[in-house]
Amino acid sequence: MASRPYILFPRPTTTTAKRLGGGGAEIQKPTAQQQRQRLEQRFQDIARSFVDLRPTVAGVEPEQVIVLETIAKSVDGVAKAAARIPGLEWLAERDLEDSDPSDGFVDAEHPDKKLGRRLYALFSNQRAMQQLLTLWQEWAARPAERARRNFGPFKELFIHLKDIRRWGVQDRLAETGVLEYWEENLTLGRPAVLSEVELWPHQDAGRRAQAYEQLRALIEQSGGRCLTQTSIPEISYHGVLVELPSAAVRHTLDRLLQQADTQLVRCNEVMFFRGVAQARFARQQGVPGTPLRDRLRDVPLPAGDPLVALLDGLPLTQHVALAGRIVLDDPENASQLYRPEQQRHGTAMASLIIHGDLGKQESPLSRPIYVRPLYQPFTDLDGHLSYEGTSPTCLLVDLFHRAVKRIKEGEGDQVAIAPTVHVINLSFGDLFQPFAHNLSPLARLLDWLSWKYNVLFLISCGNQSQDLVFEMTEQEWRALDPRQRAEHTLQAMHRDQALRRALSPGEAINAVTVGSMHADEYGAVQETDVLLDVLGGARLPSPLSTVGHGFKRAIKPEVFLPGGRQLYRVSDNRNDSVHFRTVVVPPVGALAAVPGQRALELDRVEPSCGTSISAALGSRIAHLIFDSTQEARNQPGGDRFEDRFMTVILKTLLVHGASWGQAGEEIERIFAALDWRTRSRLQSRFLGYGEVSVERCLFSTDQRVLLLGWDEIRDEEGHVYEMPLPPSLSANRIQRRLTVSLGWITPINPQHMDYRKASLWFHVPENVLGVAKMNADFDSTKRGTLQHRVMQGEDAKVFVDGDKLRITVSCKEDAGLLTERIPYALAVTLEVAEAVQVNLYEEIRTRIRPEVAIAPRA
Repeated sequence: MASRPYILFPRPTTTTAKRLGGGGAEIQKPTAQQQRQRLEQRFQDIARSFVDLRPTVAGVEPEQVIVLETIAKSVDGVAKAAARIPGLEWLAERDLEDSDPSDGFVDAEHPDKKLGRRLYALFSNQRAMQQLLTLWQEWAARPAERARRNFGPFKELFIHLKDIRRWGVQDRLAETGVLEYWEENLTLGRPAVLSEVELWPHQDAGRRAQAYEQLRALIEQSGGRCLTQTSIPEISYHGVLVELPSAAVRHTLDRLLQQADTQLVRCNEVMFFRGVAQARFARQQGVPGTPLRDRLRDVPLPAGDPLVALLDGLPLTQHVALAGRIVLDDPENASQLYRPEQQRHGTAMASLIIHGDLGKQESPLSRPIYVRPLYQPFTDLDGHLSYEGTSPTCLLVDLFHRAVKRIKEGEGDQVAIAPTVHVINLSFGDLFQPFAHNLSPLARLLDWLSWKYNVLFLISCGNQSQDLVFEMTEQEWRALDPRQRAEHTLQAMHRDQALRRALSPGEAINAVTVGSMHADEYGAVQETDVLLDVLGGARLPSPLSTVGHGFKRAIKPEVFLPGGRQLYRVSDNRNDSVHFRTVVVPPVGALAAVPGQRALELDRVEPSCGTSISAALGSRIAHLIFDSTQEARNQPGGDRFEDRFMTVILKTLLVHGASWGQAGEEIERIFAALDWRTRSRLQSRFLGYGEVSVERCLFSTDQRVLLLGWDEIRDEEGHVYEMPLPPSLSANRIQRRLTVSLGWITPINPQHMDYRKASLWFHVPENVLGVAKMNADFDSTKRGTLQHRVMQGEDAKVFVDGDKLRITVSCKEDAGLLTERIPYALAVTLEVAEAVQVNLYEEIRTRIRPEVAIAPRA
């Protein structure tokens, strides 16, 4: 199978954006009189509550966060209207859990359907609350009249208002896991407990300083101290790392158990209490593989500037797999904290990016990779390595912000340390922040940095290490054949999907999140009575991976790559169920470099498993795609490979190689009892867009032609790309497949519920080629920053030489005014089976419209 370079689309023609279908059914709403009867007293109670508030410990006028919850309506302009009321400050707009129909709100077509809820948070003092109450009463008394000038958004908000209340103690503690985190720390007998406090993100610097002082005074009253704070207004984040004595934490927990609270958890400046976010990797001792020294003896070293950056642990730079192949930047002297045998995770991740799974024997990357150690070793009581992780005395948002800024911009007198980097690998997940409804601060940071610095973050979705529970006895389970084992394992993962959510920052929308396939190159699995392959050797989503979705039900993780075959052992055997737990020392997995166990053992490799491996392999593929684009520079239009488009090109081509394949068919068989829409969405939750086939990202063949285009697009603009139709397919019942991928990076609006400022999508007239949609449903594919569709068919469509397939890329604003031009890339593959004697590549290449010189877009 001869490989051929990409064919480059000529510049697109410009048109208006196509209309994007969709939109839910009409929601029936209560009348204004019903709204007033139900909510008037709540407005009055909140207004009166200010009278009972005392001035804060800092002597500032009392304020409260007022929460307005609406049903099924995003109300534009509330922030601007709120700014016209002195003392009222707009804070946030968020999604809440769907609720059952009630209080007059109901879906007209489906009365039992749950309804979406949205939250609007406003900081208010007493005078501002009285004005809000007046606006409410004016609307309730005369709902048919136009709203007072500039206050129309409040009228819309009142029409859809489900509830009004104060932001309370439960809000500050809900879904953060902080109560369990505090209990765990107390159980361990620690004298003090570190916690992260996320304050409401005031836009005014003076107001932020005032909020910090209020918190600091309360912390010090409790005998604690504030260690550090970080504020990044661009992502609506103000975090404080605090240390509280265990006695104060115990008192707080006891008061909460008594359904009471403390002054600290009542603090109106606090949005959330959290456990300290920390990236960490447990020690994993593997089985040694084949030494590398002889294999790499004559392999040339890389040249040029780094394209990929790894933010991880300290690698063993003298290891033969890494020597001369990394650019180490260690401004915080992590090398002074590690002993050589502790440098495990950073060494393995660097090895996987540079060489891939060493069991496959691929060529190393052509350029060195940049490595910035952000972790340090933590030891047990015997002094042995327990885990590697970030320091618990720093805020993750601050740590990663400074690290990326150093790479792309520089800090202080230091210029950008690696400005050529386009891909940043993050192989970790924060256990204290599994994705629920809203984006974590770290995910918001990465989205903002991605847009600001034009970089692609490749992130592991996080390992799911909880037990697998099978509703049968151990004896019954052991009697199953391999296919039945795989079936019951996927069903167990499905039952457990509420807990199998992506870990922060894997929900970031500009990033590509990577899940794991149960696969590696190590060889046959030798099962024993203790070590068991719960998937029976099938190439299916690893039990370590997620079964979920991303922000606003976008597809997450987007792609899957091998993450090793994780084995399990029985951890609990009951009469009605058997529990399996992950084996910490896997005898199989992806081979990677690790520190030696003897002096000067610098060529040791070991197998390991996990989503970290998959993310590292994804970063390697991105680098290989970059190399392929360099080869395509000699094609017509190759001079347009400008640096500013490389990130979206890498992002798009990485997902372009993904498909569900046999794994999708197996999931369809196992869950055949579900209706087709539910089953399709479940397949997306298991597989995202599918496992990446590397070859499909890198080159064309005679029977598989890959076309690539890119540009910048404005709000309400459309770009039309034309692909010549190959004459060999006209009136011919040949099975053909069309794959189309669109990727972009969007600016964000963290105060808007929809968050993503730019929505892009493509339109393909499927009937022209006689294909129909497969794999992920369209609704799921239009919610992130990657749209990927696979279409297949064999209808005999008639067309004449010169006819074209026209694909339109459209753009519209999604979260407030969009003034920026949005960079994007479009990849299109048309293919037939290899055995078919046609040369699609030459038919399309010779008919592509020649590139003509066009002035840059204004």
